[in-house]
Amino acid sequence: MKIQKLVTFVNLATTLNFSQTAEQLYITQSSVSKHLKALEKELQVSLFERTSRKVTLSEYGKLMLPYAQKILNDYQGMTTALTNYTNATINNISLAAIPTLTSYQAFTAITEYMQTFPEVKLKLEETETSLIPKRLLGGQNDFAFTRVFDQIDPVFDSIVTETDHFAVFVSEHNPLSELHQISLEDLRDEKFVLLAEKTNLFTPIIRHCQNHGFSPNVIYRGERVSSIIDMVQSNIGITILMSKSVPVDKPGIVALPLIDALDSHLVFLKRAHDKYTPQQLSFWNYLQKYFDSKQE
Repeated sequence: MKIQKLVTFVNLATTLNFSQTAEQLYITQSSVSKHLKALEKELQVSLFERTSRKVTLSEYGKLMLPYAQKILNDYQGMTTALTNYTNATINNISLAAIPTLTSYQAFTAITEYMQTFPEVKLKLEETETSLIPKRLLGGQNDFAFTRVFDQIDPVFDSIVTETDHFAVFVSEHNPLSELHQISLEDLRDEKFVLLAEKTNLFTPIIRHCQNHGFSPNVIYRGERVSSIIDMVQSNIGITILMSKSVPVDKPGIVALPLIDALDSHLVFLKRAHDKYTPQQLSFWNYLQKYFDSKQE
């Protein structure tokens, strides 16, 4: 049953005049008749009694009228709710980001976007690197900013923002702080304080050390760069972190370039074969142009 048939019925039940109903609904009188006949045929009852002088509701019509009015009210409520929800969410953008987001150019790009388009509700969610692909594919987030060491899974579209590499961070009281650069072999007797597995940095570091002939002595695994740095400042151990994730002027800390350091790419990701709202695509295009201009 088409809603328009019920609209015509309810209106005609009020006007009891075919020409007035046609005028009010912006349709022809023949269309009013067609809607009514189709509805009566579908219900197998006569809804109006017609004479040459007037139109009146039949007993069936009187019985049906409150139900038809309720259906139309519910339909209007449904469409209003859907419209309100669409208007509330159409400018929403959800971005999962690694905890070190603020250390990279991506943070500047996001900040400038939010200042340029204040009407867009951009929600940032700090998420461990290991969880980002699942959240993005599962639809919990529209986009993601993360770090990759290997090739990017083809289920994602990507924008590469910059590269970063491993560096060694030691206390200024550690004898290694006198060096200008360092190799992994120089660290075989050191105590390591490292970010834990779910940051996706632990395994590459362990593997890189093993490829250079030793397994590091890891005395602490944490989830926050700040905690790791506090331990290094106290000379509890040394750490390997991405170079840009630690401020260059951090007191009590010396950053040493690592010979044969592993590089990583910082990237924005979106689902490759999914539909996005115009506003979401505008955000993606903004990022694309922003980082294209940085490479010129």
